[in-house]
Amino acid sequence: ALILMNDPFVLDMSKRWADRSLKENPDLTTVQRIDRLYLDAFTRLPTAAEQAEDLTFLQEQAKSYNLPADGWTKHAQVWTDLCHVLFNVKEFVFVK
Repeated sequence: ALILMNDPFVLDMSKRWADRSLKENPDLTTVQRIDRLYLDAFTRLPTAAEQAEDLTFLQEQAKSYNLPADGWTKHAQVWTDLCHVLFNVKEFVFVK
């Protein structure tokens, strides 16, 4: 678990995943982008609760980076942080 949280490789992969998501689908809404990340990671859509938690997480990250309320949705760092979180979800780590 600590490797997934701190390893430079995992951090780099999180950044690459976020960058790819932003570049390949620049016109997606925030909710659509979250859906796409879940499909990529888990081959399923997020539940309503997961979507709400992710939106809250993204907004809190944007505040912590002092990003404007209307400009954070395309900011790579907040999406990198969410991708890093998704890499650490047990569902991602363990095959069902």
